[in-house]
Amino acid sequence: METFTFGPFAAGAIAFAMTAGMIYMTRMRKEQGLPNGALILVPWVVVLTAISLAPWAFSHTVNAHKPDDVFKAWSIGFPIGIFLGSFGGIFWTLAALKAHFPERYGRR
Repeated sequence: METFTFGPFAAGAIAFAMTAGMIYMTRMRKEQGLPNGALILVPWVVVLTAISLAPWAFSHTVNAHKPDDVFKAWSIGFPIGIFLGSFGGIFWTLAALKAHFPERYGRR
């Protein structure tokens, strides 16, 4: 479990979820007429960034993993997760828009 937590796959998974969730949340709120102000977006980004950095911070207390090794693994996985999460978030949002608003986004 430690290898998963401190490896690039965990960083990619967290970055994927963070990016896809951000794209989905902002687009769906806009479609429903709700604001996407800084009071919503800033805490979302801060909390998810803190969660994404937690394994690197905890690696200081786990003797089997050096912080530099964890940082290298996360410097690989995190950008890949953001890239893939961007596409995942777009496809997820398009599917949700078609399901929730078929008159506007359904087949024409």
